[in-house]
Amino acid sequence: MPPTSVAVLGQEKTQALPDLPAPTLAMGAALPEVAFAWRCALEAPGAAPQSLVSLDVPPACYAVARRDLADLRLAYSGRQVPFVLWLPSEPVQALALKGATPKTLKGENRSEIELDLPTDNLPLVSIEVSAPAAPFSRPVSLLALEETSGSEGRRGDSWVPLDSGTWRCPGVSEIPTRFVLSASQVDGHRLRLVFEDGDNAPLPSVDVVAWRRRHVLLFPWAGEGVQLCAGAQNLGAPTYDLADLRDEIIRRPTRPATAGGALGEASPSLSRRESLFGRGALLAALLGVGVLLVVILARSLGKSSAGTTGTP
Repeated sequence: MPPTSVAVLGQEKTQALPDLPAPTLAMGAALPEVAFAWRCALEAPGAAPQSLVSLDVPPACYAVARRDLADLRLAYSGRQVPFVLWLPSEPVQALALKGATPKTLKGENRSEIELDLPTDNLPLVSIEVSAPAAPFSRPVSLLALEETSGSEGRRGDSWVPLDSGTWRCPGVSEIPTRFVLSASQVDGHRLRLVFEDGDNAPLPSVDVVAWRRRHVLLFPWAGEGVQLCAGAQNLGAPTYDLADLRDEIIRRPTRPATAGGALGEASPSLSRRESLFGRGALLAALLGVGVLLVVILARSLGKSSAGTTGTP
């Protein structure tokens, strides 16, 4: 019988990944001279300069950014920080509602649940509903409230259908029955679930989970003072040398970065329409103050002129 060869393995060693090429981690060009509607400061505790960090695009950013996120920029001391935009396959929760009671519509054989998302323009993927398992069948529709343009340039709101289907549960079970409706990115932040109850009573309790797509920015940490900028509608997508290492960067470990509050810009939780309304109200107020000052000044000059004329 021939001898058997035995391979003896040595002690396992951890080998660090080679450093990324320095030129690809260098600061980019000057930040474009455009007006960004929104900025926020970033933090990355424990991250060393030039180390890779990851930032989940915060929900508030979607309210002002373009749908393709081409206007996103990372800024540090007036210059761009290069980044890679990564879309993980797993969605994240945008909203979770426990034990909602569908509201019966007066004079109609249907009920509804209205959902108020955290902000406008979230990149939704699906809406999942669940309820205690019992025999029932309900046609269900998902609608989104969107701003629409009417005749003669008039604008208004309308409910736009996103998806529909029939939710069927054949019997009793300890496991809740679930149903999933497809969703998509919409302009607003309000959704409506409509249940066609027919001759049946509304469902007593429904759990709702809204799922949205993730967008992750991967970039070298420049230090305290990095900002995320968004809301420049005419700005084209950036092109960084870092993109050539996209696949490698996605595989590398990163430290998490987090976004703080907005830096002196319109509140990201407001819709574009509300933000514009606020700016218009401020402009009107300033204009009114200006007119009042002009009137007061004119009256003062008139009295002074009258007094001078009447002096012998």
